[in-house]
Amino acid sequence: MEMIKLNVAMGPHIHDGSRANKIMIGYLVALAPAAIWSAYIYGVAGIRSLILAAGSAVLWEWLARIIMKRNSTLHDLSALVEGFLIGMILPPNVSWWIVIITTFFAIIIAKQIFGGIGYYPFNPVLIGIAIVSVSWPNRLLSHSTLSDFSLGFNPVEPLWAFKAYGQEAANAFSRLDLLLGHQVGGFGTGAVLLLAIGALYLLIRGFISASVFFSYLLGVYMFQGMFYLANSSVNVHPDFYILGGMTFFAATFLASNFTTCPVNPVARIIYGAGAGLLTVLIRKYGVFPDGTIFAILIMNLFHPLIDRIKKPVTGLDVESLQFES
Repeated sequence: MEMIKLNVAMGPHIHDGSRANKIMIGYLVALAPAAIWSAYIYGVAGIRSLILAAGSAVLWEWLARIIMKRNSTLHDLSALVEGFLIGMILPPNVSWWIVIITTFFAIIIAKQIFGGIGYYPFNPVLIGIAIVSVSWPNRLLSHSTLSDFSLGFNPVEPLWAFKAYGQEAANAFSRLDLLLGHQVGGFGTGAVLLLAIGALYLLIRGFISASVFFSYLLGVYMFQGMFYLANSSVNVHPDFYILGGMTFFAATFLASNFTTCPVNPVARIIYGAGAGLLTVLIRKYGVFPDGTIFAILIMNLFHPLIDRIKKPVTGLDVESLQFES
């Protein structure tokens, strides 16, 4: 009689009834307040990039499924949301070909080659943004693409100003202005108060992990707070790191991606806090003023290892489990 040894994969193994398109609609609802505000601030230029990103992402996914001779996945709305996120992260008035290249790498290379939603090891949005950030960094500076705009507030990215000119430049930004979205950066990443409303909606609906969301924000605040306490003359107060840049956007829509996010509650806290630590280190020692994209990508890399931090099933020795055929 042949003995078959089964390897039991990591959970979850029980479906809670949520459908992907339901979650994606929730993401779109959560993004709407910040997107509307940004459309009001930046006008046609920002709306053009947002529509182009969303449309091209859907087109790339449609083409990929045809080329691979697989059933269409457009109904799950994940490509639409990923394109929307890319449009929110890229600066207003960015070159159209930057948008197309970003969505190509995100959907074709980082997502569909691995099998689509639920299978990719790295967040596709982060991969697309990381590639264009490394390849054309100057084209992703908002204060260069918005040189002809009259915004009514400081037209320089807060984190870039601090990186380039230090503490005095950071103090020129009112914390209230940062909270209300009076800062340049990505098209829809700066309206922290409106993003907070979207995050609250997603948390209430259970569409994002509260453990990852809060541990990431706490990680950024706590680790930057350590640097600030050690030397407040060269290190900015941690509230500047929370309100400036795309920290809040990343905590809500990027770090909590359910495909690349750990399952185990303890692992989720480690994952979020680790991303927070890396964000602070990259901002302080790296060449990129923000660092959230690369910090979360690095934690994506360690996600399977971190997720092994879990309690074993009581009374069950998986290694010795055998079944007769």
